[in-house]
Amino acid sequence: MKRPYRIFSLLFVLLATGCGPAGQSFHGIYSASGVTTLLITGYSGATGQVTGTRRISEGVTSDLIISDSSGQCLLPANLEGDVAVVSPGASCTQIIEGVTITMSITTGTASLSGKVVELRLAGNVTMASQGKSYSGTFSENSTLTRVAK
Repeated sequence: MKRPYRIFSLLFVLLATGCGPAGQSFHGIYSASGVTTLLITGYSGATGQVTGTRRISEGVTSDLIISDSSGQCLLPANLEGDVAVVSPGASCTQIIEGVTITMSITTGTASLSGKVVELRLAGNVTMASQGKSYSGTFSENSTLTRVAK
């Protein structure tokens, strides 16, 4: 009888410590603030405020998914130690005031400290409006403050 009890105990310990999605401490709804900078070829740069909410949840093919409040922009991220690294090549397309904006991530990290996540993204951007397309780069530096689990 001792052997089945030991096996059960070992399984319980392994399951209890190994259970749950990776990065569960990141999971929650966050209020976002920060700055996004666009540099479009042939135009001067533009800077805008980051606002709204972000959700960080369990991913299916990645450890985490970082999404915006509309649910249109879903960025997969995987944990590397205490930092979530956004998958290079992940892209997001949104339509804002009639302009289609597609962002493709080249680098991105999310670092958690208590209830705050520092999100840093950079990559390429394409804007399409009235049949014309423009390309360039973007960067976002934002602070996400947890408002709900």
